[in-house]
Amino acid sequence: MHPMKRKIEGFEFSVSDAGEVWNDNYRGKGYSRQVTLTPHGVGYLQAYVGGKKRYVHRLVAEAFVLNPDGKPEVDHKDGDKKNNASSNLRWVTHKENIGYTRKRLGSRSVGGSQTALEGFRSHDTEEGVVKFCSISAAAEAFDVKYSTFAPLVCRAIKNDWRCYGYRWRRTINLK
Repeated sequence: MHPMKRKIEGFEFSVSDAGEVWNDNYRGKGYSRQVTLTPHGVGYLQAYVGGKKRYVHRLVAEAFVLNPDGKPEVDHKDGDKKNNASSNLRWVTHKENIGYTRKRLGSRSVGGSQTALEGFRSHDTEEGVVKFCSISAAAEAFDVKYSTFAPLVCRAIKNDWRCYGYRWRRTINLK
């Protein structure tokens, strides 16, 4: 069965129920071309639509998933942030989203204790890797206040910058 496509309101783009994004007027020539999806630092896929990065799961949900209660967030039912099929998405409140995440990951708390960090001295290799079970553990190891460390490292992850001599990435701590 072929995926169903719907127009993204206000743009010359379409989204499919399988999680694909299409430029409907590629280079102004009037033909359709699939848009390359890029991963965001925390695992969600993004696409450039109208010159801005947009989350694919949100585009799919807005086009295909009913939201009669006006809930603000989109949850991946199976927990796979790359599975953007409309059948895998649902609208939820923030509280529901946190609850589903806790249930899937078996964690009593969301945030620092769930977000593990890895820092790399070299971008190409895993040489000089440091691993921490949480952002607060990393801040403590670097002898820096959490309130100073966390925003800097989070910005460094988002922009692929160096911070405290390392390039950082988030991992999931399942302890």
